[in-house]
Amino acid sequence: YLAQFLLKKEYKVFGLTRSSTAKELWLISKDLESVDLVKCDLGADNADKVLSDLIKKEDFDELYHLAAVTFVPDAASSANAVMRVNTNSIQTILDCIYSNGLKTKVFYASSAEAYAPEEGGVTENSVPKASSVYGLSKILGQNIVDFYKAKGVFCCYGVLFNH
Repeated sequence: YLAQFLLKKEYKVFGLTRSSTAKELWLISKDLESVDLVKCDLGADNADKVLSDLIKKEDFDELYHLAAVTFVPDAASSANAVMRVNTNSIQTILDCIYSNGLKTKVFYASSAEAYAPEEGGVTENSVPKASSVYGLSKILGQNIVDFYKAKGVFCCYGVLFNH
């Protein structure tokens, strides 16, 4: 829905995909045909270069980092992949923006998995405490965002509870 919203506002929208084969892109609907897809597997060895090159070339106004290894049970058996996709990619993005003096505004999608359940529910004052590798990766992503925000990069994160 974010891509549809941005396209209606006449944004030029890019999306990353691990594959460029039609069989694996069947989820792209007709109303998203104007999204520019860039092949980049965030778990691949060349992901940092692909991301950095794309960010420098396009000098985006806004960047929404929504990609993640999300299936929590798989996260424990794939800790390196989870960290690479969920954590290293946001560090690469923010470091590229900072190092190149770009003005790109960045949103990073964190997760409720970064917080242990609390009596009365989780609030803005809750202390992050992961119970999974996935949750830990999201806490680290939040910390990376805070680090670059303190250095002057326009970035923030949202803790999503509905995915």
